[in-house]
Amino acid sequence: MDDILPLSNTTFQSVEIDLPMICEAHGSFYNPTNPSIIKTDDGYAVICRTVNFMHTEKKMYLLIDPQASETSKTRNFLIEYTKDFHRLSQHEIANDNLTIIKNLPEKLEKFEIEDARIFSTNPIRFISSIYSPDPKNNNFSQVGISFVLNNSIDYHIEDIVVLKGPNLELCEKNWLPFFQDGLLHVIYYYDPFVIYAVDEKNGKTTKCVEYRPSLDFSSFRGSAGPVPFDDGYLVVVHEMFLNKKKFYFHRFLYLDREFNITKISLPFIYRHKGIEFCCGMTIDHSGSNLLMGVGIEDSEALIVTVDLDTVRSTLQPVDNYQSKE
Repeated sequence: MDDILPLSNTTFQSVEIDLPMICEAHGSFYNPTNPSIIKTDDGYAVICRTVNFMHTEKKMYLLIDPQASETSKTRNFLIEYTKDFHRLSQHEIANDNLTIIKNLPEKLEKFEIEDARIFSTNPIRFISSIYSPDPKNNNFSQVGISFVLNNSIDYHIEDIVVLKGPNLELCEKNWLPFFQDGLLHVIYYYDPFVIYAVDEKNGKTTKCVEYRPSLDFSSFRGSAGPVPFDDGYLVVVHEMFLNKKKFYFHRFLYLDREFNITKISLPFIYRHKGIEFCCGMTIDHSGSNLLMGVGIEDSEALIVTVDLDTVRSTLQPVDNYQSKE
């Protein structure tokens, strides 16, 4: 295992959100986690997931909702900020209209939207995983979602289209959305490295990039990006390790214009060795800093700021590492 580095020259700012109560009598609140972020004309938009559980010291899930029985719950919020991160608005994203679900292998009677990655604000669109607590549908599917302001209080989902990967029976998570030539694309996998173009009307995906990298990237999973960076693209990936406890580590990848991975960083942590998960990023309005949405232990949501020179200093040519052959 490579050395694990703390990500230096960073600042941490909590996502400012009015958290909902678990229930009036219980007195506890949903925990914020895994925010995604996008730059807007006037500031930033963040989608933040909130959950009704916490981790124990043994990294087991403990429900903090006495009415939930054995079922975890997620509630998602859209928060808008100024360029200086003063909060402008907050709206819960309601997903109570289940008749709009299309193209699922089996109809879901209920579902949770998990780890939404926002990629557009006009209208608001994001891609996420949907999870069904129903044992018959106990898997994840990747979906693209758009929604509009339904009234002056709530945002209701307007449309859901399931993105069709190569195998609908697979547990699909962590696709990374981005626009190329005005069309939606996703980074699907890293070894082989695969990018799909997405038809947003029917969810059909068409493979447009595929190659075998020189290093073993099979443990990499999508976290954030890609964002335009130094005549190419910057991506953050995560890896999960299990040794009595579960840990997540992240790396930066630099992709050239043809999406070849030419640079890679050593794995790094944000605050500690534990459950840390980057779920979105953007370059700030100054053009000098990278903003990353990070969840800590499924109980804290942060916007992590790191200057781009620090990011550059972590990246080393892939050729410096031993190939998998």
